Parts: sequence; structure tokens; C-alpha cells
Amino acid sequence: MTTATYEICVDWDLNDNFTGLYDDISADVKSISYSRGKSDELGRAEVGQCSITLNNASGKYTPSNSAGDLYGLLLPKRPIRIRATYSAVTYNLFYGFIEEIIPHPHLSEQDCIITAVDGIDFLSRHDMATALYKDTLTGTIHGYILDDAGWSATMRTLDAGQDTVPYWYGQDVKARFAQEEIDDSEQGFSYIDGAGYFCFEDR
Repeated sequence: MTTATYEICVDWDLNDNFTGLYDDISADVKSISYSRGKSDELGRAEVGQCSITLNNASGKYTPSNSAGDLYGLLLPKRPIRIRATYSAVTYNLFYGFIEEIIPHPHLSEQDCIITAVDGIDFLSRHDMATALYKDTLTGTIHGYILDDAGWSATMRTLDAGQDTVPYWYGQDVKARFAQEEIDDSEQGFSYIDGAGYFCFEDR
């Protein structure tokens, strides 16, 4: 019987890849839970969340362990990626950024819990300040919002949109709030997919 294999990687040195010596942490993973998308059919995409329990018997994932292989690299905001391969097909399950790394030195087992969130969390924190745009399609507005937030141009998939907005600008408002307003107007849907791409689907 064919079973799925999982790959969990962290870009510890922030070099935009997951090929470092210790980036693949799959062998140390004891359990994973994650969620992303919307909780009901008519809802909005919520912040994706992930929790990973690691075997930390060697102290590798203890930030204060100066003898650890990852000492100085166990910091928040490191990109983390979860993939599964089944029947030679690879599926992207979660892409986000580390929030916390918490060792749990129990007597019977040495664990470490890593929690992470996806890009919606970042967009929910970003304060916008854009120019005024006239007669702009909703998909283009999503692009302006992402540009203002510094979101990578290569990590977005945007439909053009069906509605043209006569006047639009983003000022003193969170990027995610502005996106949700555009989604409501368009009756579209925006979310972060399993590969970390921002996606906008028009109606």
C-alpha cells in the first residue's frame, strides 16, 4: 500500500531556500497540526496556523543552548514549509513563518514546540499608505495592496477581477482589512495557499 511521506523544512539562515544542512527537520518531527483557509463556506480566509512537536533530546532546538547546531538561528520569522508526497506527486500543505520556539524539558521526554502563522498574519498587521487610483479592476487593487506591503511579486496569483472601482486608495488601514473590503465588493475570495502564495479569485 502506498503511503504519504512528509517533508518539513525551515529556512534557518534566511537565504531564500530550504537546502541548508539543518533545514530539513522531518526526522525530528513527532507530530504536526495545521489549519488554513476559511472555517465556513461563506466566511473569509483566516490566519493559517501550524504547530509542530519536535524531538529535542539533543538540545538542537533549544535557543539558549550555545553548543547546539542551530545556536543563533532559532529565531522568529524564519520561513517554514510543509509538503507531502503521495504516488510521486508533491502537495504543498503549509507555508508560513515561525512565531515561537518553546523547549519542554520533561523528565521522560525532551520536546520542543514550534508554532507558525501564514502570510495573512503579516497582512493583518501592515498599515497602508497608497496613492489614489481611478477606474481600477479589483484584481489590480489587490496587486497595489500587496506592493504597498512589500509582498513578493513572484508569490501571488491574482485574477483580473470583474468589477472596476471608480476611486480607491489605502490610508491608515490594515492591508488585510482593505483586501476583505475588495473581496466583499467583488464577491471574490483571497487567501494564502499551501505554497505561501497570495491568491485572489474573482467571482
